[in-house]
Amino acid sequence: MSIASRTSSQLVELHCDGRRRCQSFMTAQGSIGYRLDIVVGNCIVVEVKAIDSLTRLHEAQVLTYLKLSGCRLGFLMNFNVILFKQGLRRLVL
Repeated sequence: MSIASRTSSQLVELHCDGRRRCQSFMTAQGSIGYRLDIVVGNCIVVEVKAIDSLTRLHEAQVLTYLKLSGCRLGFLMNFNVILFKQGLRRLVL
């Protein structure tokens, strides 16, 4: 999937991957793998939630995804809010 946007009278196209697998680790219990909700342009991780409230645990999840994927910018989005800006958090490594 790709997103096209017009900025400064130029057309910019970004490639988006949905549900991309990240690194897997072997533990005594088995393999642990991570799945990123959305990756935009191979540099932005987007984690989508629909929960009552975001916690530090959700931020830690996105920061882990950033470290494993090599991306530096991530967004944590919660759609279960009245105003969307209340459910949006920007995280940077």
